[in-house]
Amino acid sequence: MKNSGSTLIELIVTITIVSILAAVSAGIIISVMQALVYLPREMKTRSVAAEIIDIMIDGQPQIRGARYAMQVQDASATQFTYTFGYPGNTEKRNIRLQLNSGKIYRYYTAFGDPINGPQPPYSSAELIPYYAGADVSISGQPGSPNTVFTYFKQNGSAWVSGVDPLNAIRRIEINMLVKTGTGLFALWEGSFRTTADIEIRQYI
Repeated sequence: MKNSGSTLIELIVTITIVSILAAVSAGIIISVMQALVYLPREMKTRSVAAEIIDIMIDGQPQIRGARYAMQVQDASATQFTYTFGYPGNTEKRNIRLQLNSGKIYRYYTAFGDPINGPQPPYSSAELIPYYAGADVSISGQPGSPNTVFTYFKQNGSAWVSGVDPLNAIRRIEINMLVKTGTGLFALWEGSFRTTADIEIRQYI
């Protein structure tokens, strides 16, 4: 009488084929998840970081970045305030860059003479970039998340608040971590660290 049941070898072959197909399918699913969930978040962190750096360094024609600073007004680990104005033009304005609650904000005054005249009021907080929504958070240096700005003097030594005058600042180091959610790859979150230097010439 012929046995119509499966042999042990056939069963092993079937299990092996199913395992291979499952592994291939899992790889495809992971790749699709990476493309649809992780990569857009990672690209967003990179885009936000690049635009923040561009605004901090160069800015726009009427709200120039820190490399156009004529005079430093205030400097701390989370905030940098400077006066901007074109050479030969008496119209100047103060601009403030600030880390606050995991976001970077910019404030600025109307044009006037904030160096020699009265200090005009600052604008409302402007989120930079404007599309850095609730899912994006920003912190500073590793081990010191509230330190975005570090300052240096002409000779390369660190500028010390309360010891060195503001006009001794000649270089700013920016260090930021931009992330979505927790920033953990295991949770398909994006995370990107960026650094930049700004030379402060203080044109008067």
